[in-house]
Amino acid sequence: MQSEDALRSLMRRIDGRGYKAYAELRDGRYRVGELELHVDAVQGDPFAAPSRVRLRAPHGAAGLPAALTRDALARRVFRDWLARRVRDALGGTRPAGRRGSGGSGRIAIDAGGQSVLERSAVRLEGDAVELRLELGLPAAGRRILGAEAATL
Repeated sequence: MQSEDALRSLMRRIDGRGYKAYAELRDGRYRVGELELHVDAVQGDPFAAPSRVRLRAPHGAAGLPAALTRDALARRVFRDWLARRVRDALGGTRPAGRRGSGGSGRIAIDAGGQSVLERSAVRLEGDAVELRLELGLPAAGRRILGAEAATL
């Protein structure tokens, strides 16, 4: 697993290059504080479907009470609840100050509708909670905005 500094260095190196250079992120794993960032899929164009990333936090860092993960029903309800809270926190829009083409800077989670259902957007594993997010990698036209990406 690479460090946050390695990720920031990569963003500086590809800043201003063509959008396809974001492909260097694919299959990357980075430690950012107590979190792990996994880059599963990288969009090929700022107007394409967003990139897919996972954030993993150890249960201790996430502060999860054991009662939330004790049985199947509690886990399902908690995963649904957490997906909704993350969606609400993100607001489904670009963070303030972000600029760029297409979906640049947009961060989203698939929290579903009104029903409490099994969700793949939040996973509880033996030692960690994982959020599966969509991320619009920042670009101006078809040029990478590396500093904006590092901020995300």
